[in-house]
Amino acid sequence: MADGRIECGARVFSGIPQVPEILALAPSTRRALFGEGVPEYFFYQRYSAEPDLSVIYLDEGTAFVRFGSDCRGMIGVDLAGGHVIHVEDGLRETISFVNKTVVNFTKTVRMLAGQFPYGASLEGFEGSEVAADGICTIIRSADAEAMAPGSYWPGFAHEVAGWLYSMAEILEWHQARPPSLSTARFESSRRTEGRR
Repeated sequence: MADGRIECGARVFSGIPQVPEILALAPSTRRALFGEGVPEYFFYQRYSAEPDLSVIYLDEGTAFVRFGSDCRGMIGVDLAGGHVIHVEDGLRETISFVNKTVVNFTKTVRMLAGQFPYGASLEGFEGSEVAADGICTIIRSADAEAMAPGSYWPGFAHEVAGWLYSMAEILEWHQARPPSLSTARFESSRRTEGRR
């Protein structure tokens, strides 16, 4: 942190649970969750990895394996397509595309963390525009599909473009992150009664 960089630890879930939804995930997804790990924490929307995996079923039939959360909702792997999705909590659950794969999600976060503060040396509006452009470039290089309109990551660039926050404030938020999580265990959650 002394050099102004954001650290990005890994959260590896221990052991593959003998659960049909988990076992049905692509081998590359299982390897990402149980071998390589997902980002433990990232400052955008205060994302953090969950201590446990859970299978979530939403009202409209979407099912996903939740591995993380942020201040607005849940992040996980869509069981139908293997994509990483964000489910925003609220009066109505809103699903948005995050990344093509868990590997791309991890790559995106690590690149965003590793290249912070995005070359923004100017303060105020000009600095935030430079930072937003840098963020877009990083996201595209990690996963071009992640910059599709209405997806999760363009919201990050949009917020930065409108921010009057300094990069020092982002570092302060990062330093206030929660402590490391405990060892993971599997947990199943059904949002819809009786859905199997």
